[in-house]
Amino acid sequence: MYAPSPDIRSHDGTPDPDNTPDQHRSLQHRHGPVAVLPVAAAHRRPVRYERHRVDVHADPGLHEWDHRPGLLVYAQKTIQIGTSGIAQVAQPALAVVWSFLLLAAVINAKQMIGIASRDRNGFHRFGYYHDRMTATPDLIDDGIWRWTARHPEWHPAGFGDEVASFALKTDAELLLIDPLLPSDPAPVHELVDAQAGADGIAVLITMPYHVRDAERLRRKHGKRCTTWGHEACANRLTKRAGFHAITPETELPAGARAHAIGSPRRQEQPLWIPAHKALAFGDAVIETGGRLRVWEDDLDSEQRTRWYRDRFIPTLKPLLELDPERALVTHGEPVLGDARAKLASALRSKPWNRRSAG
Repeated sequence: MYAPSPDIRSHDGTPDPDNTPDQHRSLQHRHGPVAVLPVAAAHRRPVRYERHRVDVHADPGLHEWDHRPGLLVYAQKTIQIGTSGIAQVAQPALAVVWSFLLLAAVINAKQMIGIASRDRNGFHRFGYYHDRMTATPDLIDDGIWRWTARHPEWHPAGFGDEVASFALKTDAELLLIDPLLPSDPAPVHELVDAQAGADGIAVLITMPYHVRDAERLRRKHGKRCTTWGHEACANRLTKRAGFHAITPETELPAGARAHAIGSPRRQEQPLWIPAHKALAFGDAVIETGGRLRVWEDDLDSEQRTRWYRDRFIPTLKPLLELDPERALVTHGEPVLGDARAKLASALRSKPWNRRSAG
């Protein structure tokens, strides 16, 4: 749904701490079509809506569709909202409303069928996406369960639209990492009830954008369910009840620890779970093609290359000292053995992103 590093940088070419990846993703995916289409209508110009910014182009005749990561919305009276534009937004009903009210768009019967065939997770009910979901938690290792769900705000479709969540049994609380409930949440709730017992449930959040269904879990399982994450996570909660802001100095349930990364420091904090010798990553590290990779924008200048090599990667290297056996990633398959060596390889390699991969 998003690339993990902003195109907006400070004067020295490094990422601007006030324009963090989390903030850019929040703007794009919380406000999506609601924010973009009124801007387009007001300016009567096409709007280029990409991963990190909204550009209103001066050329009213511009007309194209970008196949690369990011979403292009061209909204003006002479351009109809096409099937692909409506189908890829998480809340198609909003797109329809804006289209009719502001753009006099016409939607044909085929488009309506396409919209109707999508469930609350954004998948076609009759196709491939449901087949690949593992909505029922799978026991992937001793005391570790994993399930996946289609992120409702992820577009365009492709790598990353399926995100993973984890449950880890410990001698203390049951830990839930970045939980996103599937369309049928019953199997996840049953797992939580069966494994948590009287020890409590701790929802650990790797980054603010991954707050996901923390509040739904607390409503279901009561006060014994608490949420732990960066202070900025509170901005995505309707209530702070049960929320604990964390830093790398905070001792988390079951002895877990958060680790600071980034230069400037990011709001994402990889989590160390000593009971399972596991590292949990939000977006900084993903798995693809059987390898762990650092997810970062292209090193398209010498300055960017120096920043990546001399400032960013050194903030990840201390994780190797933990000697992790497992790496639990939101995007891709988990690593259940020899995670230290695979992480070390990722830190030596060039960064990965969807554009360079495609």
